[in-house]
Amino acid sequence: MPGAYLIIGIPGSGRREVLFNLISEGIDSGEPCDIFVSEPEPDSPFDEQLAALGNVDLINWDGIDANSAPSPGAESTVFFLLNTTRDFRDQLEAFKAWLKAYRLELSRVMVVVDCQLAETQPALDPWHEAAIHFADAVLLNRRENVSNKWIRNFQLGFEKRYFPCLFTMVKKGKLDQPLTVLDDEPRRISHFFDETDIIEDMNWDEDELPDEPVDLTPQSDPYLARLPSGQFEQTLPHIPDYLSQGE
Repeated sequence: MPGAYLIIGIPGSGRREVLFNLISEGIDSGEPCDIFVSEPEPDSPFDEQLAALGNVDLINWDGIDANSAPSPGAESTVFFLLNTTRDFRDQLEAFKAWLKAYRLELSRVMVVVDCQLAETQPALDPWHEAAIHFADAVLLNRRENVSNKWIRNFQLGFEKRYFPCLFTMVKKGKLDQPLTVLDDEPRRISHFFDETDIIEDMNWDEDELPDEPVDLTPQSDPYLARLPSGQFEQTLPHIPDYLSQGE
């Protein structure tokens, strides 16, 4: 069954550039791929290159509610770019419902990091923390003129806290091992996209079972928990305040 990949990244981080490499190098040319791009996204020079692959269909969605995105092809592998000019967390529940409506399995959540922006704007650290909380793979892009020390410390900060996600470097839009990134083994901390049989999947012994059922509701996730007003308990930076270029 074809899977679905959720792509989180700030506009300008090079998501479609990376997707071109992932699809051209990691997916058979006969396998159809649907790339869902939100309408507020600026045009990318890689849109034309992606479309030229022949097996790729670029599909626009309105960027407000992922649940209203069009249907994917029945046999297509899906790459879905969230609209991060809005709070991406608002779209996660809708995207999960969209997956269920079309009977799609989530293969992986990828976060593309613009290292140049992240280094010069430390105020964005809470946003990256939140995005990587949901990530199976973190793709470190736009590393030109970024110190190796900063990149090492950025990655080490998550590794010291035992984040299980895969960190990999992007060089000139290319990954050393695209197939490793496309692997569907879950490596994310968040259980938001997990099924309710998570206890069975963990192979716990009877003595290790929790006293209460594992709570997989959005409210159980620290980044998805909301106040009575409906606002998220944890506030994240507003991405448009930090944007100066398109992608």
